[in-house]
Amino acid sequence: MSQDVISEIFKDHQLARTLYQGFKAETDAASRQKIANNIIREVKVHAVAEETVVYPAFEKYLPDGKKIAEESRHEHEEIKNDMAELEGKSVTDSDFEEKLNKAMEELIEHIKVEEEDILPRFKNHAPKEVLNKLREEYLEKKKQIPTKPQPDDPHKLLKEN
Repeated sequence: MSQDVISEIFKDHQLARTLYQGFKAETDAASRQKIANNIIREVKVHAVAEETVVYPAFEKYLPDGKKIAEESRHEHEEIKNDMAELEGKSVTDSDFEEKLNKAMEELIEHIKVEEEDILPRFKNHAPKEVLNKLREEYLEKKKQIPTKPQPDDPHKLLKEN
């Protein structure tokens, strides 16, 4: 099977679900902290790469792409804001798990809509060459996104670069 941007998005989605399952199953606070930090980093990097590389292609190739991209950006903004609240907090903080669960519920719903509706339609409308090219751009963008807060703006990595 050929690798395209959609397969990369599915991989990212599966990683987020797997990390979250690992977080819920783990009992050791230090291990939970590492997993939570990974979730936050992976979700933010994925969101920025998807917003900057994939959503413009939704707008171009899907009949209702502009609406889908706007709604998806709004959903990402909520999830990124939730992740920003968690960044730098300890898993032992009284509200950490509740906030993480809320963010992940929003993310899992977003993933479900993408995987069951948006991405299959995108695959049907966008030329294969475009999907392959977008994969390369998506992977490159993910490498360029800072994974630690910038001193001048602690939420900079949450914003589109």
